[in-house]
Order: sequence, then C-alpha cells, then structure tokens
Amino acid sequence: MQPQAGNRISNAIAKASGAFAAILGFVALAGWILELPVLVSLGQGWIPMAPSTALLFVLCGTAMFFSARVPLSRAAHWTGVSVGAAVAVIGLLLFFLSYLGIRLEAEHLGFAISGTVGEAPIGHMSPATALCFLLAGLSLVATLKSSPNRQGQAIAGFWLAGLMVFASVVFLLTYLFSTPLLYGGKYIPPALTTSLGLAALGAALLALAGSQAWAPDQQIDAETLRASRSFVLVFLLMTIGLATAGGVYFRSHVKQHRAEIELQLSAIADLKVSELVN
Repeated sequence: MQPQAGNRISNAIAKASGAFAAILGFVALAGWILELPVLVSLGQGWIPMAPSTALLFVLCGTAMFFSARVPLSRAAHWTGVSVGAAVAVIGLLLFFLSYLGIRLEAEHLGFAISGTVGEAPIGHMSPATALCFLLAGLSLVATLKSSPNRQGQAIAGFWLAGLMVFASVVFLLTYLFSTPLLYGGKYIPPALTTSLGLAALGAALLALAGSQAWAPDQQIDAETLRASRSFVLVFLLMTIGLATAGGVYFRSHVKQHRAEIELQLSAIADLKVSELVN
C-alpha cells in the first residue's frame, strides 16, 4: 500500500518542490493578512493569488513533503490520499463554478476583498488554476495508491503531473514575455505567484510519481524501454511546441501592439493636419 522509494534524489526534489509550493501559499496568505499586495501578486497591475488558491497550495505542498518520506507511514499515506482527493474535488467544483461565472464568497476565507484587474474580479481562483489543482489531486492519489503490482497508476499520475507542469510553464513564459494570458477577458487569469506554485507542485508530483513508475531496482524490459523512449520523444515534442507557441504568441502580440500604436499616431497626425487646415 505504501509507495516504494525511487531514489533519494527524487524524494529530495519532491520534498523541496512541495515545500516551496507550501511556502508560496503561506506568503500569499500573509500578504492578504498584512495587506501587502507585493506578496500576493509580485507586480503592480497583475492579478493576485486568491486566498483559496493559497490554502490549496499549503495543503498540497505539505502533503507532498510528507508523502516523499521513506518509509511512508500508514497515517501519512492516508492523509496524502485524503488531501489529494479533497483537492481534486475542490478543483473540479471551482473549475465549473468559475467557468459559469459563479463566484463563491467562501473563496475569500474571511478577508475583505474587492476590486478587479481589467474585467476579472480579484480574490477568486482562475478556472485554469482549478483545472491544474484537479490534475494535481488526481496525480497524488494515483501515485500514493500505486504499488509494484499496479505501476500503471503511478504512470498515470506522472502524465497528469506532466500536463500540469506544461500548463504552468506556458503561463510563466507569457509572464516572462510581459504578455500574460487571459488578461483583459472575462475569465480570471492565473497569478504569477500561482504559476510558480503550480510549476513547483508539478515538479514534486513528477519526482514522486516517477520514482514509483520507474523504480531503479526494477529490471527494465523491452516494453518499459519502448515506453521510456516514447515518453522522451513526447517530452521533446512538447518542449519544442511550447517554445514555438511562446515565440509565435509573443511576435503576434508585438505586431498587434505596434499596429495599435501606429493607428493611434496616424489618428493624431490626421487630427493635427485637420487643425492646421482649419
């Protein structure tokens, strides 16, 4: 029932990444308590991490930290499974509610929060973030419920974590290019701090699930070798696609922004000419 240890490096990565995600959640909650926006959003004009998101980071990160211990106690095992299941259910619920435009006051956790960034209200979880928490919860449960005779669950947990990391890296790249996704629309965008936390949590889940799916003491057969090669190929294709999509999006945004500036300058020039003619 207990997950087998892959190696010390994987466990150390899982612990460090899980702890980092939990610390981000604690810092965000401290920012709401102390009314310090810089701790919640890391930038002026950017949407802050919702209190509900911060709480889930604390729960998931703490569960990941203790789930990577060897040997894993029965209490820690079932606590991790319970936290993963709860996070998955909450993520699924908030995803549909946010997609439908329903905002729960409970997400504020008692904090007095108001205001918007563009058209998006602050203090509520992004549907993209909720979907990532759904993946994280399912990945944690699948990994902890795996065993040497049921490695398919750990492999599924690994791929779920991979999707989560892929999404978080996309959001981080858009912040890096100063063109964050979903800003200006009706859907709430993930905060920069949230994207960092999702990347850390995904890395922790990848390390934990990978050590269960491909333990170093197992004999690698032809089928496992083919699966590993397929994974490497898919990972490379995802990386190339991510870099390409990021570059295309950035160039498209720059081109659109330049066209808007040129249109504004042209309108000003026409206005000046009209004034001179008058």
